[in-house]
Amino acid sequence: CFTNKGFLEECDVPECYDLPNCAPQCALNAASCGRDSIRQIDYRGSINVTKSGIECIRWDSENSTWKPQDYPNAGLEGSFCRNPDGDTLGAWCYTDGGNFEYCDVPKCEDLLLSPNCED
Repeated sequence: CFTNKGFLEECDVPECYDLPNCAPQCALNAASCGRDSIRQIDYRGSINVTKSGIECIRWDSENSTWKPQDYPNAGLEGSFCRNPDGDTLGAWCYTDGGNFEYCDVPKCEDLLLSPNCED
């Protein structure tokens, strides 16, 4: 923010989804997007394919080193993309063979800046 004295300072501006009277199209939640500012660790949606189109495997499979019972707050259900380790590149999942790939999870910040969220 620019202050009335012409200086650039950090401002405490609430995010749209934190406001009680936010327009419905801006009322984003963890099922629709992941906040880039926290590396999408909040994402709890149902995307289960990687950016390259490979299907994710279940978090509780033998090829996964991140087990749901070991990380109960990480949302490691099914084969959905998550970011349990806070990876700087965002949500990811395991693929066959124990490899992992990143997922194309929408960024909440991008959705808030879309034309549908101007008001």
